[in-house]
Amino acid sequence: MAGASFVMYEAEQKEIQAIIERLTHESRAKACFVIDKNGQALASSGQVAGLDITSLASLTAGSISATGGLARVLGEKGDFTATYNEGDRDNLYMTIVGQRIIL
Repeated sequence: MAGASFVMYEAEQKEIQAIIERLTHESRAKACFVIDKNGQALASSGQVAGLDITSLASLTAGSISATGGLARVLGEKGDFTATYNEGDRDNLYMTIVGQRIIL
């Protein structure tokens, strides 16, 4: 799961934050996160107060990694690009963007 370090400058982080805030609003999502494949939270928006974002980011990266393993076992050439989990209260949609970022 470990990969190259991800470097982001302040201007880039502000731009990503503005985009994710717009996405959260326009999609009517409860919350949105930008996470790198190493499990580092890069940005978040929405109803995130009280959430353990560090754990959420780490577990999300682990889930994507495990799903990628399943894809390879099934003969896929790359990772599954999206996963969807449905719960009683909340749903979770994860997608890989640019092979390094999880939204």
